[in-house]
Amino acid sequence: MIFSKILEVRGTKMKKIQKNAVRFDNLKQDFLDDKKYSGTAEATLNGYRYDITRFLKFLSDEQLAVNEAGFKRYVIHLTDSGMTANSVNHYIRSVKVFLYWCMEQDEIAPFKIKMVKAQETIKDVYTQEELCALIQPPKREDSFVIWRSWAIINFILGTAAREATVCEMQMQDISFDDRTITFRHLKNKHVQLLPMSEALASCLKKYISLWRQDADETAYLFPSFYDEQLSTNALKHSQARYNRSRGVEKTSVHLLRHSFVKNWCMSGGNVFKLQKVLGHSTLTMTQHYANLYSNDLREGFDSHAALDGLQKKRRTAITKTAKRR
Repeated sequence: MIFSKILEVRGTKMKKIQKNAVRFDNLKQDFLDDKKYSGTAEATLNGYRYDITRFLKFLSDEQLAVNEAGFKRYVIHLTDSGMTANSVNHYIRSVKVFLYWCMEQDEIAPFKIKMVKAQETIKDVYTQEELCALIQPPKREDSFVIWRSWAIINFILGTAAREATVCEMQMQDISFDDRTITFRHLKNKHVQLLPMSEALASCLKKYISLWRQDADETAYLFPSFYDEQLSTNALKHSQARYNRSRGVEKTSVHLLRHSFVKNWCMSGGNVFKLQKVLGHSTLTMTQHYANLYSNDLREGFDSHAALDGLQKKRRTAITKTAKRR
């Protein structure tokens, strides 16, 4: 009799958990539809979908409710699995957005969600020597892939562009007449007009004259070998091979963006200009670098862009070597 009662209680609890799982799975889809309607990028939507599904599965497996206690247990679970604080925050950031959305819909009781405190670390960016090796121009007879990799590295060091933005760049986005670059596919969905430094203009002209001279305006600036859009995954693999061929063990493409940021700050660049260059909607990611202000983004751009400083250093080294001979 008692055993039957226990089974009945367990069965009732399981049905409630399953019903809740279906409910929040539907809420997840409503949330994604709402975000898609608001213009959220597909890559961001995929991130939301993966992170929220993982969170809801954990709660279902552990028979926990979607509330403050359940969220804390999930954070503890991630932390106990050996993840760093930054990694934990990466996974719960989407969950945080979803839960706040659920609160706005009156689907769950409100509670304050805190991110895990993480000690800020300085990224091990590319050294000046490594960057000089990477921007060394290829030989005329080198392959298209090598020239493309070289041009991409110069492009990121000259603009701090994200990988996805690099893959989306079209021929029409480059204007040598007024030395500007247009980013049409940014993470925040905004169109951004960026000055093109003298060094970058020179690199792009060389690359285009060799490999993209006959490309249409809507053709990709950095296409695949088959003249199709280059995927971010293919970009990473291609750049890793290129870096190793130049004797550089670091292979991260995104680290080039950090190298741009470090060079900008070390040379006294303005944080508000940097925010515009990086495409950040707020100063949250850039405010710890400096606290200066200027409205003129073009003024002093060449002196702060990583590529120009490196090219100048490389030319100086070549001149010194020639004089010694």
